[in-house]
Amino acid sequence: MLLGACGDGEAAGEQAVRRMLADPDGARFQNVRRLGAITCGEVNVPAPAGGQTGYRRFVAESSRAWLEPSGVPAPPPDRASCAQPPSYQTVEERFACAAADRLAAAAARDADFAERWARSCG
Repeated sequence: MLLGACGDGEAAGEQAVRRMLADPDGARFQNVRRLGAITCGEVNVPAPAGGQTGYRRFVAESSRAWLEPSGVPAPPPDRASCAQPPSYQTVEERFACAAADRLAAAAARDADFAERWARSCG
């Protein structure tokens, strides 16, 4: 009976991850384990160009899941020109500020996942 409950929890974690994916049927899971209310493991998802992306860690809790970012760590963005209002910026500066905002958001997601993994699974 206890094994069935543990397996059900792991399956629920996998389902939470599958809901995030463009091709949930192609996902492959490994090293999935249940730690209280948290499910931790690794998932390999189909790449858009074919093949697989490689295994990435995940953390799932209830119906929510977080995937380890797959990108290369980015350098800190240069936001020196972003202090001006957009109306005073050149087109290049607006594009640079938008790119810096995306890099900052990606860095925040990376840090959030790393902290979540260390606290729950690591």
